[in-house]
Amino acid sequence: MAARRRVPWQRAARFDVRMLAAAIRDRRTPWRAKLLTVGVIAYALWPFDLIPDFALVVGWIDDLIILPAGLWLAYRMIPDAVIEDARRASAERSGNL
Repeated sequence: MAARRRVPWQRAARFDVRMLAAAIRDRRTPWRAKLLTVGVIAYALWPFDLIPDFALVVGWIDDLIILPAGLWLAYRMIPDAVIEDARRASAERSGNL
């Protein structure tokens, strides 16, 4: 069986998740940013949606708006120095130095 190749967005998503996890653990990250990040990730993993997915397109739109907007806001709330340190830590962990 052939090995599955990862597409670039999958690698980027995995790197961003590791980076956000490192940023959440940093003491310099404000508690509001930590709470928002955990909330967005929990919403992504939660089996229930605000608008059920069986409502075809409308059910997917809430995921396409809430998740990116929440992650964008979390990035804006985390200080730049923390983001840089978290990127460095996640790059070291994944061996992408």
